[in-house]
Amino acid sequence: MKENFIENIASRLRELRANKRFTLEKVSIISGVSKDKISRYENNKCSMQIEDLAKILNVYDINLDIFFEEIIAKTQKDNEQE
Repeated sequence: MKENFIENIASRLRELRANKRFTLEKVSIISGVSKDKISRYENNKCSMQIEDLAKILNVYDINLDIFFEEIIAKTQKDNEQE
């Protein structure tokens, strides 16, 4: 379950950026989080810092609580399908 949860976070971050048609550079400039770090988060290549996640989500006008509610629901649905 932990792997699904973390991968769902990474996937959702990629999706949010794609939906806004933002580049990594634009998100980096607005959020103050480095492009490399955002890329690693989106590709599940490193542990995510909650402060960074909050800054990134702020760029997309997404509340941290709502984001995690979506991730939990998606993870539960994925686990039920396994």
